[in-house]
Amino acid sequence: MTEIDTSAAAIFTTDQVDSAKLNAFLKESFGEAKSEFLRKHGDWWHGGPENRWVIMVGEEIAGYCAVIPTKILIQGDETPALWWVDLLVDSKYRGKGLQSHFDARIRAIADLKLGFPNELATKIHRKHGWGINEDLKVLLVPFQPTRIKSVKNAEGLLGTGVRLGALALSPLFAGIRWALARYQPKAARRVVDPAPEWLSEIFFRNYDAETITTMRDASYVQWRFLDAPYGKDLKYYSAGPAETPSQVLITRETYFQGIHGTRILDFFGEIQDKAATRDLFLCAMKDMIESGSTQAIVLTSIQGLEATLRKIGFVIPGVTRFCWYSEEASTMARLEYPGFWALADSDNDAPD
Repeated sequence: MTEIDTSAAAIFTTDQVDSAKLNAFLKESFGEAKSEFLRKHGDWWHGGPENRWVIMVGEEIAGYCAVIPTKILIQGDETPALWWVDLLVDSKYRGKGLQSHFDARIRAIADLKLGFPNELATKIHRKHGWGINEDLKVLLVPFQPTRIKSVKNAEGLLGTGVRLGALALSPLFAGIRWALARYQPKAARRVVDPAPEWLSEIFFRNYDAETITTMRDASYVQWRFLDAPYGKDLKYYSAGPAETPSQVLITRETYFQGIHGTRILDFFGEIQDKAATRDLFLCAMKDMIESGSTQAIVLTSIQGLEATLRKIGFVIPGVTRFCWYSEEASTMARLEYPGFWALADSDNDAPD
């Protein structure tokens, strides 16, 4: 077998390489849906091509990496960080030190790296000194149990059991849909075309300085939501007094493989107010039912929220993880404190 020479490997930003060659590599690596999303919206998603890189060995793409620059609040201190969302080296080039090119580029941008790793990546990150929090959950409410993604995609004997379970749950959730359709919100309402400054002001007015979270200033809100290429699918809700709302919830309707679902992208404000939280989520869920959504998911990362959501129908759990790395020991220790993360963070809203 001929040894592959990678001594001349070089890193480039995605706007410096042939677009057809890049798109073919991404399609082979990530599949049709995600590669198409990256082709159309990758520069928006990552804050420009300067945050998306490829490794070239001669004329061939050997790897791809991308980050999302962000700012987080650590006990009130604004801190630059990077969500490290994609890293892939072609199988024939692995074990040849190519990842070091990506590592060097990332270290030059920001010290603090964040991520939501899968189980395999968690083991690798832990081995290399990353902090890991495995207490996060993704919760799902199956408005129409037989039509949700996990049921429709289940196969074999396990699939038969899953479908029987979905059938058993159907009468219960038919009743939940009936109740939601008649729910009258107490102090929650849908908001149309909110200003980024208004949304940001609600966040900062209710921010708990002991909580580590994404900094939702006006520029973040403008980029992440108002400028999103799928902005027409976003809905905004607030709870509390109309003049001084205490909570905000942002949803996205999704349509993938024939399944109409809803993602709760963000939820912020006075998050410890359980009564307002319940009212806010039920208000949004009523809209989901009316629009024909078959399921809704939300990421939970703080105590109390999971219990509140389970009581209103978010009964199917999935485990997710949060990880972080800094060369500063003090920063590593500070990230041990309670954090509040949402699907709007990182690439949790990318296509499946």
